[in-house]
Amino acid sequence: MNALNLVQCWWSPHSTDTQQRFVKINSRDQELTVYDVVNSSGNSIKCHQSAKITKKPHLRCFDWSPTEPDIVAAGQSTGETLLLNLASPSGNAQSLSVKLQRACNSISFNRDGTKIATGLDKVRNDFCLNVWDVSTGSDYSRPLRGFAASEAINSVKFTRDNPDILIAGVTYRYIRLFDIREPPNTPHAITYQSKCVQGISLDLDPNYFAGYHAEGVVAVWDRRYSKLNSSGESSLIFRSSTDDATPASQINHLRHSSTRAGVFAVLNSSGGLRVYETAKIMNQEANTTIGIIGSDNGSEGPNHKSRVGGWRDSAASLLEAGRAYKDGTSTSGTRTPVPMARTDGETLLVTRINDIATASPKPDQRVVCFDWMTEGYGESRSSTLKILSMKGDGSMEVLRCAGSVPSLAWGSRNEFAITSDNDVEIMPAPSVNAEREVVIRPRKKSISDLEDLDEKHLHSYSGGESPDQKLGMGMMEHARQRSNSIIRPEDFLPEVREVLKNDICMVMKKRVEAGYMMDCSKNAELAMREDQYLEDMWIWLDGAAECVASDGMLGQALDLSFLGVHSVWNGGTGTTPESRISNTKRRIWQEDWTATCDEINRRHQRSKKFPSCKTDFPEQRQLCLAICGSHFENDELEYELQRLEENDEHSKAAGLALFHGKIDRCIKSLQCGGRALKLMSTAVAGYFNSTRGSSSNSTWKDLAGEMANELADPYQRAIFAYIANSEWREVLDEIGIPIRERIGIALRWLEDDELTNYLDSTTKAAVKGGELEGIILTGITEASVDLLQEYINRTGDVQTAALVAAFGSPRYFRDERVDCWMESYRQLLNSWRLFHARAKFDVARGQASRDRNGAITMNPPQRQVYVRCANCDRSISHNTVGPRTGGDPRRAGIAGGRQQVTQAAGKGTAKPTVCPHCRKSLPRCAICLLNLGTAYYKEEEKSKEPEQDYDRWFNFCLSCNHGLHAGHAKEWFEKHTVCPVPDCECRCKM
Repeated sequence: MNALNLVQCWWSPHSTDTQQRFVKINSRDQELTVYDVVNSSGNSIKCHQSAKITKKPHLRCFDWSPTEPDIVAAGQSTGETLLLNLASPSGNAQSLSVKLQRACNSISFNRDGTKIATGLDKVRNDFCLNVWDVSTGSDYSRPLRGFAASEAINSVKFTRDNPDILIAGVTYRYIRLFDIREPPNTPHAITYQSKCVQGISLDLDPNYFAGYHAEGVVAVWDRRYSKLNSSGESSLIFRSSTDDATPASQINHLRHSSTRAGVFAVLNSSGGLRVYETAKIMNQEANTTIGIIGSDNGSEGPNHKSRVGGWRDSAASLLEAGRAYKDGTSTSGTRTPVPMARTDGETLLVTRINDIATASPKPDQRVVCFDWMTEGYGESRSSTLKILSMKGDGSMEVLRCAGSVPSLAWGSRNEFAITSDNDVEIMPAPSVNAEREVVIRPRKKSISDLEDLDEKHLHSYSGGESPDQKLGMGMMEHARQRSNSIIRPEDFLPEVREVLKNDICMVMKKRVEAGYMMDCSKNAELAMREDQYLEDMWIWLDGAAECVASDGMLGQALDLSFLGVHSVWNGGTGTTPESRISNTKRRIWQEDWTATCDEINRRHQRSKKFPSCKTDFPEQRQLCLAICGSHFENDELEYELQRLEENDEHSKAAGLALFHGKIDRCIKSLQCGGRALKLMSTAVAGYFNSTRGSSSNSTWKDLAGEMANELADPYQRAIFAYIANSEWREVLDEIGIPIRERIGIALRWLEDDELTNYLDSTTKAAVKGGELEGIILTGITEASVDLLQEYINRTGDVQTAALVAAFGSPRYFRDERVDCWMESYRQLLNSWRLFHARAKFDVARGQASRDRNGAITMNPPQRQVYVRCANCDRSISHNTVGPRTGGDPRRAGIAGGRQQVTQAAGKGTAKPTVCPHCRKSLPRCAICLLNLGTAYYKEEEKSKEPEQDYDRWFNFCLSCNHGLHAGHAKEWFEKHTVCPVPDCECRCKM
């Protein structure tokens, strides 16, 4: 390792908890001093001198023997290398001389301590990288091997995992890896270009090493990536390893921690000391077999996705992985290293950067050298690291680098574990009372904020109190009991376990235990206690599923099942998915959508006329009104109004009548209410009577506008909003009215262009906010995936998203996010050990994926049980059809079943008694001694339907691993309990 400063310090790698020491080299005084540490508590260090070696001029580099605590090596400016014994400092040093004098820049012991590599300055006609054998203790007249003729060696290090591999920085331009086992005449070296050739330092992970360039650039390499990395591309590059603005500031030292992998420190000439902590993550795209650089074949696949790493902190590394630039800057800071795309299965990233010593304008207060302190092996990743630093005035100080922040891991039952230093604390899952009502936080807004609504309205339209409201009142009461004079924040914080009981994880578990699956009507009943919007969504989906079951949304040209209002209204304006087309050979036009809507309307006896407003698309409007539940014939509307009046919902009845243009019926509903509603009916009737034939009554309109802002009931506000301007736009802005009713108003009274704009803007707002009631607009389509993704981001309710998306994917569309939700929910059910619920979910999902021909469009799950060959460890199935793309090739089938016998029988080369891959014979049946895979029956005993004949299938005992035909096993164990194999005492039947 390079050490060109006048003062250097080196911590002993043999230090333990009880014995610690280090070496200080002063080239100016030509001495090497050994210190034993007495105490290093705090930032100070107490030590006493145990040995001193003097009159050793021009010491430039140093290394400690990894096997002998008292043997060290020091390189001089003359090129000579001295082997020193610290136990006898007055003894003669052994010298490793060179033929031509030049400076020794670097020196390194190998892992076994049997060889030393020395890196020298350039000279003609001589090797500059020499390897000496020091295991014999004599004959140091010539080196064992020589490399790099007439090329200056800037730094050199033996690798940690191989005593014969050298890493060297050559001529300020190359990094080379030498193998000293190569023949002398044909030395082979892996070479790639880089200027970061100084101060090569090895990580505890033997695959990684680092080097620096004097101008402030630090690079980290992966040796596994070197053979395909001739351009010099590294795993990490730090373009500016210091924030020091001084142009003359350069890097002096780079050293990896000797106790924690992935940690190294950089010291610049201004005294700034910075510690970098790195970590490795496995790329999901990587194959499982490790090759030369970590992948199975060392090349990028056709679907390879580049991974980048190397950000200032872990959050930035994961969230800003796509924001790197070639100049080394990014949105996460100016000091961001340049991440390199990797083709292997491992990506290196920076988790933290810590400045533990800042640059000083005073030379005597600057840190001039440092080394990592060790107190034995086995320190945890979260423990504090210590660095021995030496300043320009000769004083020493212990610098500390805090360990990693505590890690936290959550379980599927809301149990979690916390790690700190060497301690692990596991918090058990909170107990949930089965009789207690489980609630989740309901949304207090629909498409827009409901800030102006009073408390009564919120309870009416948001599903009641939220858990934090209930807990908050309890904690407020608890605070009053404890103290009325002092306010403390903890008195108003809810209890952690109380919060976890109502966490979404526990809510999902309680739901599925109560039967929350793909039965929409039952889901609506379960959601009634939780969230009004969740209940409304399941009610709408129940109606949509009922129509699909009776082919109510299927036309001759198109399948409009599970489509929303926005999808139907805009149908024909873009490309129609093939999954919606009955005959995929013909192109779909706007007329086909109109014809399909008309066909569905006539099937349900809906009128083709649309009297409310002028429109070019009455068929679409009628169908959209039916989709959102706002299509009423006159008798149906009257029945609904009477039902609302019987439930004392007179304001809602009056508003519904107004939305259908029934002014007289609106006034009648108001008159059936209380005194306030009767007065309101008088005002409404007077206004309509006075404005018939007249369009100007500004005083009345102003008063009506003020009333609309002061009333608490949303339907009353909507009535006066319409009175104020006679504009339905004012009514549509009333966010207290459910979205389905507002959509019905827009479908009845807005012109075609206005309706298109309103549906577009409302759909975008619903998708952006993740509002479940927006499903009425999007339907179960690709647009609903964006909505459900926002809903998951807001609530974490992957259960509802997976169940809802299963009605449309993969039957009508496919999306990777939906597949991720499905798999996440399946794994969640498995983690709860609700295997029956998971199996029912898989079955229901498969049934929902059937197309119009009855074929299941969902990919079947991979087989979980199969028989492997004892020789090659692969499936012994003889299926002629290969495994599904992306599946495990070993899961091709269940061996021993009907497929391997019947399909292999048709082949001329495949035998059912041998493995189809390695051709080794299968085990023999313990009864008939025939190879398994062969039918043992006589001709007259064969079944007419051999596919259903189970008796010739494989049977294995999981204890002794002996196999039998299933029929033989059944006959044997009817009379015996012990394995039929001689000398086997396994009670297989038990």
